[in-house]
Amino acid sequence: MKTSKSLLQVLQANIIQPNEKKHNRCVFLTFSPKLATAPSLRFLADTFLRTFGITTAAQAITKVFTNSDNALMRTCYFSYTGLQKLGLDTRTFEEYRGFCLGMAKSLNESRSKWDTNYQIRLDAMLLLASNNKAVIEADYERLVKHLQARDLLTQVSYEDGECLYNTAGQHIEHFGFRDGISQPRIWKDDGTLDAAYLKKSFLVEESGGAYGSFFVLQKYRQDVALFEQKIAALATTLEVDTEFAAAQVVGRFRNGMPLHLSDKAEAIHTPELQQKIKDFDENKLGFDADDKLGIKCPFHAHIRKMNPRDKSLLSGMFYPKAPRKFTIEILRRSIPYTTSEQDKGMLFMSYQCDIRRQFETLLRWRDTTTFPDGALGIGMDPLISNTSELKPSDQQRWLKKWGQANYQTFSFSDVVELRGGGYFYCPSLVFFQNMEKY
Repeated sequence: MKTSKSLLQVLQANIIQPNEKKHNRCVFLTFSPKLATAPSLRFLADTFLRTFGITTAAQAITKVFTNSDNALMRTCYFSYTGLQKLGLDTRTFEEYRGFCLGMAKSLNESRSKWDTNYQIRLDAMLLLASNNKAVIEADYERLVKHLQARDLLTQVSYEDGECLYNTAGQHIEHFGFRDGISQPRIWKDDGTLDAAYLKKSFLVEESGGAYGSFFVLQKYRQDVALFEQKIAALATTLEVDTEFAAAQVVGRFRNGMPLHLSDKAEAIHTPELQQKIKDFDENKLGFDADDKLGIKCPFHAHIRKMNPRDKSLLSGMFYPKAPRKFTIEILRRSIPYTTSEQDKGMLFMSYQCDIRRQFETLLRWRDTTTFPDGALGIGMDPLISNTSELKPSDQQRWLKKWGQANYQTFSFSDVVELRGGGYFYCPSLVFFQNMEKY
C-alpha cells in the first residue's frame, strides 16, 4: 500500500482512473528554439510544479476533486521533439521507436491531410478538464499568458471536447453507443490498485524509481449521417433490423449490451445475464466462452478486433525480443468533440508503456482482414479502418441470423476519418523536479 501511495503522489492524473469531467481542452504548444537554457527549464518546471501545478493521480481520486464542479484537472505531456528542444537527455527513449518517430512518420500518415493545428510538429500538450467550462477558459488564458511572457512559445492552439450522455446518464459517442465501458483491470476486486500490473503494462520507469507513461492523441471525425445511411443499407442487404446491423459493426448494442450474449438490446436487463455481462465488461470473460465460431458477434466487429480478450494474443508474444513482458492492452481515455454539425467526432486518448508494441499493434489488427482467427473473409474493422477500395475477398462477413453460420459480404468503411494527432510522454512529477536541477 505504501508503494501504491507514493506512486500515486508523483503519477499524473487520468492514467489510473478516467477523467470524468464534462469539459476538456487539449492545448498544443510549439516551443521556441531558445527554450533549452537552465533558467527557462527551471521556469517551466516551476510553472507545472508550483505556479499552476499538475494534478496527481492521488489528488484526482479524492472526493473533493471528483465531487467539485469547479475542480480543474491539469496534466502535461511532451513529444520527442519537445524533449529535444528542452535539451534533456533523450537516450532512454531511443528504444521506443514509434514515440521517437512521431505519429505521422510512424504511421506513414501525411500531415498535409490533417487539420491545420496538427500539421506542424507539436512539442507539448496540456490537458485541462473541469465540469465548469469557464474554469478551463480562465486557466487557459492565464497559463498561456504566463508562458508567452518568457517568449517560450512560437505557436499555441487547442481542441475542445465535451462529454455526451444517453438518457440513462451514461457516456456515449456520436454514433450513440456507450463508450469507455471495458478497460484493463488495474483495480482489484477489493478496491486496491494492482500496482504490479500497472507498472508492467502501462508505465515507464524513470530514473529514481518514478514512473511516467506514453500518451497517444488522435482526432477522429465521425460522419454520423453516412454511418446511419450505411447501417440502413447493411440492414436491407441482410434483411435484419437496423439495430442488429449496427450492433454487428460495433459488437454491442447502443446501450452497451454485448452482441455475443444476445441478439436483443433489452437483454441487458435480464437477471441471468448480469454476471456474464459484468465479467465481459471487466475483461474476465472472453468471446470464446459463448461464441468461439463468431456466429453471434462477427470477428470483424470493432470491440472484437480491438480487444479480442484472448490472453495468448494480448500477452505480447509477438515481441519476444521486447525489453520486458507486457500485455497489448491500452488504457483508453477518450472524449467526444463537436465543432459543428459537419465536424464532430472523438478525441481518442490512450496510455501505454510502448506505443509501437501496444497501440500500433491494435492498428495492425484493425486493418488485417484475417484477424483475429486467421480465416479469410473476416474483413477490416468496419468502424475505424479507413479505406474505400476493398477487394471482394477483403469485405466483412456479416450475419444474416444471430447464432447461425449464414453470412453475407458487405463493405462497411469510411465512416470515421483521422484528422490529426500526436505521440507524447506523460512524465512523473519527479521528472519536473529533475528539470530544476539542469
